[in-house]
Amino acid sequence: MSRLWATALALVDAIRSRRPVQPTGTPNRFPGACPSWCAGDHRCTARNDNPAGEHRSKTVMWHTGYGRLSVIAVQDVCGRRWVELAATIEIDPRHAIDTTRMLPPAVDVVIRAVLAGQPDRTVPTPRRARPIREVRP
Repeated sequence: MSRLWATALALVDAIRSRRPVQPTGTPNRFPGACPSWCAGDHRCTARNDNPAGEHRSKTVMWHTGYGRLSVIAVQDVCGRRWVELAATIEIDPRHAIDTTRMLPPAVDVVIRAVLAGQPDRTVPTPRRARPIREVRP
């Protein structure tokens, strides 16, 4: 186990120990019913028996010293759940290329560490990350 992976797992354990686990609610039992966390407004497209509809939470936003993070919980009408995570990060133009290369693998390690702490979930230890593609300005 690499030091980076061990550090990420320790970080996740420390965060989990600071706050109680909150129930996630139950999936829909019948069409048109929204889970308790669903915004239930124009963001929810599952209420009208839309076969491609999704329940969507209100956006949770964190303002940080480097930018902002936002998370939206989503559940489709079949009960599959996921989160949409977005980051807006202010970067120093002198370090823009290094920063954009380092962020995806660093975020990946932390997400894997969070998922590894879930019961009955197998998450492979991260390997050396390779960029999908580089976007040049």
